Amino acid sequence: MFNIAFLCGEVASEPELRFGEDQADNVSFNLDISLPDQSFAWLKVYCLHQDAELAARQIHRGTRVVVIGPLVRGSLKVGKEIWWNEVMVVANVLEVIE
Repeated sequence: MFNIAFLCGEVASEPELRFGEDQADNVSFNLDISLPDQSFAWLKVYCLHQDAELAARQIHRGTRVVVIGPLVRGSLKVGKEIWWNEVMVVANVLEVIE
């Protein structure tokens, strides 16, 4: 069974840029999504390496994006830091919608 999410929405917060021990870029931001019952929610999106560079340059609050990647439950460890989040998406594909 595959665990891949295809999401489209607006960036709800300014991306947060972080550097790990190996100096790899890591960017996270909240993505607003609408649910079938017409309510709204957000998911934390993590971008690594090349996608992080794109996110840092081109993505700001209000930017519409498409994110494709696995849903992850639990924590994400980058370097010595651990960021906890109930559910997050690790972006394998990140595209800006113009």
